[in-house]
Order: sequence, then C-alpha cells, then structure tokens
Amino acid sequence: MLSVLHSHTGAGIAALLGVVLSAAYTLSFYRRALLGPIKNDGVASLIDLRRRELLIMMVLAFCILLVGLYPALLLDIIQPVGTAWLQGL
Repeated sequence: MLSVLHSHTGAGIAALLGVVLSAAYTLSFYRRALLGPIKNDGVASLIDLRRRELLIMMVLAFCILLVGLYPALLLDIIQPVGTAWLQGL
C-alpha cells in the first residue's frame, strides 16, 4: 500500500479509504448482528451446540488448522495425481 501511495497518490488514497471504510462497515455489522440484544422470541428459545455437535465442529476445525499449518500432509497425497494429469495434457 505504501508503494502505491508514492507512485499513484490518488489511487493509493482511494485504496486506503476503501480498506478503512470496509473495516468500519464490517465491524459495525458484526456489532449489530452478533452483540446486540435478541429481539426475536424464536431465536431466543434456541439452545447452543450439544456435545456431539461441538465435538464434530472441533474435529473439523482441527483438520482445517492442521492442513493450513502443515499443507504437505495433503499435498503429498495429491501431488502424484496432479503430476500424472499434467503429463497427459
């Protein structure tokens, strides 16, 4: 962003303004949607996740974090198939 401000000042300011306005809108939406009081009785009567649902969600989150932090686990599996497919092109 800094190099854009030096080379194209107008475009850099527009991009910076876009980032700031997007962050402000996102935080405002998050506050209104998730942190405000519950106004709908149907939503207020809902219960949180049960243990089984929480366990499933935690396992999926762990798998996502594992592949994100160590992608070689997945890439080592799909690499031979990708190489064979590319050789067929």
